[in-house]
Amino acid sequence: MSLDPAALAFERVVRFEGRHAVLDGVRGVVPAGAVTGLLGPNGSGKSTLLRVLGGLVRPQSGVVALDGQDVYRLPPRSLARLRALMEQQSRPEVAIRVRDVVMLGRVPHQRGGAPSVRDRAVVESALRQVGLDRWGDRWWSTLSGGERQRVHLARAFAQEPALLLLDEPTNHLDVGQQVQLMRFLSTSGVTTLVATHDIQLAALFCDHVLVLSRGEVVASGPPRHTLDEELLRRVFGVSCLVHQHPTTGRPVLTVLPWGPPDDARPVAGRRSASEGAAGPTMSGRAPARPNQRTAERTG
Repeated sequence: MSLDPAALAFERVVRFEGRHAVLDGVRGVVPAGAVTGLLGPNGSGKSTLLRVLGGLVRPQSGVVALDGQDVYRLPPRSLARLRALMEQQSRPEVAIRVRDVVMLGRVPHQRGGAPSVRDRAVVESALRQVGLDRWGDRWWSTLSGGERQRVHLARAFAQEPALLLLDEPTNHLDVGQQVQLMRFLSTSGVTTLVATHDIQLAALFCDHVLVLSRGEVVASGPPRHTLDEELLRRVFGVSCLVHQHPTTGRPVLTVLPWGPPDDARPVAGRRSASEGAAGPTMSGRAPARPNQRTAERTG
């Protein structure tokens, strides 16, 4: 059983890489017991913010508090018992079995010696939660990218944390596994912060979202009140329609094939002064929006 869910709050967090501010005074709250989606374009600071909030790297300034406790003043073992962080990087090709990878999540709870009966029970439960309960004896090197992702998730669940920090947890998963994972997170009761590029999946399952752009939190709140057409155009540089699903009440996003107008270029993605302005497509030119005559000829 995990600890009681804990709220995570951060205020005026600044993190530099060299002379570049990756996080520029960000502030926000991850509500206790809720699933919060961390959204933003590539280079907006999502992975860095997760590492800062998880206590893996220190910011140059700012405060991070988990359930009212300063993350950077907690002993490492105490912090490891409170939060689990799943990053995008995969483990190297080592001779290790799936069950042993998941058992690494129990290390903060152990005092040396062989794993206890409880440790083994927690690991088997974590494997069941990700649908790998018969895979404990498989070798890590034989797994696909999606299977390895699920093992990483099982390791995080085995840690029994009060806070889960997940960086692109649905990466490499098929659509069925993505839905299964997000459904599990939304019903787990564990405070969860999920960095993802899948805005629609976040809109469907997250209770709360934080939107990052150029190292700043530019919007936060429930998806239905936050993910509107103007925000998506301004931050991601896409034209889309947002409407409410008649059954779920959740926002549904339909991305349009033409880009935003010239006065609505995305604010996301930091660049140096020597770089040119970034366009909404890899070629630097948005697809042309069809005019009325073209539509009439093709209709």
